[in-house]
Amino acid sequence: MGAIMEAINDITKIAVILIFIGFILGLAVGNAIANPAQNNYTTTTTTQTTSDQPAKQPTAQIGGCNMTDREAEALNDYNRRISEENLRLQNLVIAKNGTILDQKFEIDSLNAEIGRLKFEISILKEVIESKNK
Repeated sequence: MGAIMEAINDITKIAVILIFIGFILGLAVGNAIANPAQNNYTTTTTTQTTSDQPAKQPTAQIGGCNMTDREAEALNDYNRRISEENLRLQNLVIAKNGTILDQKFEIDSLNAEIGRLKFEISILKEVIESKNK
């Protein structure tokens, strides 16, 4: 019986250690996923050593891709324009939703007014019928 309890104790210790290691790895991977590397790039320039080689443009590395500074700047400008366009479209959708909501409230109030008028008409009909009798 004592050997079984010792084995369970050892297995429990191993399980706790593995859970702890998994937790640490999970934190590291989760942090890497939640906070991806920004598109800050470092510029590297190369110098021409002989006249036979074509001149090389300075390159930048963004997201693991090498590109020229001009390409990197164009990509950043494109991303900025896309973000601005998305914001404009979101504001447009919000404005349209607000307009639609206002129209729904107006329709509801008109329906309530129609219901009230129908009720008044029915009462007036009853009054007229009672006078005619």
